[in-house]
Amino acid sequence: MRLYKDEIAASPKLIFSFDMNVQLRREELLDLLKKDVLVEELNDLDRYLEKLKKIVDPYTAIIVNLDNTFREIRSNHRALKIFSLDLIQRINTVNPGRTLVITSYIYPEVAHLFRSEGIGYIEKRIFDQRDFQNTILNVVPPFFSERNRLIRNYLRINVSAQKILVKIQNIHDGLSWGPSLEGQLKDISLNGLSVIFKEKNHAECFVEGDNVYMEFHLQSLPVRIARSIVSRVLPEDHEVCVYYDLMNPSMINDLNATHISNFMYSFLHKIIELRKERL
Repeated sequence: MRLYKDEIAASPKLIFSFDMNVQLRREELLDLLKKDVLVEELNDLDRYLEKLKKIVDPYTAIIVNLDNTFREIRSNHRALKIFSLDLIQRINTVNPGRTLVITSYIYPEVAHLFRSEGIGYIEKRIFDQRDFQNTILNVVPPFFSERNRLIRNYLRINVSAQKILVKIQNIHDGLSWGPSLEGQLKDISLNGLSVIFKEKNHAECFVEGDNVYMEFHLQSLPVRIARSIVSRVLPEDHEVCVYYDLMNPSMINDLNATHISNFMYSFLHKIIELRKERL
């Protein structure tokens, strides 16, 4: 789902999951976000499914677990067929090409009904949070690919209004050299950020490919990036853009990577909750 707000420059792939019986912990949610996937867990399929058509787009997918429903009607094959046909009709009006139905029950006729409509259907029991997370990661490639290439659209948040002070310094072989310069955080993503300098000539102290050390605060927590790489310099805008990899301990340790992920997740989760309230 594209969240076109002043604060959101780009949003990740969004997966709405229904009735999974296993709730992802913050640890798994943050790990998925680092992989460009945001998961929103819902437990009211009847309430939300049709309403999601207002916000679904090529960056949105839906996962539905039918175990609870099938458990109640498993002995009534006519009821199983009627329920399945009704759900298929509803999915077809919302997001048929990017919906996955999951159940641990084996009903070949029901499976055929969904698959014949182009709706993903797998017979699988979700045992725990890690199993749920792996299922989501297996869904991502087929649902979010164009021309056999995975769509990547890392979340980027505009934080210029928060006036976050950044200290940035060139490093060489792990040692600092040159002055420590101060700027303001313009925006931040899961794999980079941009800094705006007050002094016109400060951006010219950097060139593409430079290794830099950075420190700043997010939600009152200190963040230190041991090594990031300058990816772009815009002297006319007094701006420097850098790249980092949250999964690379030589760039940033796990604690600081978690601070960034937590900030991104909390910010985006609030936006999603506001959108859901308005559905």
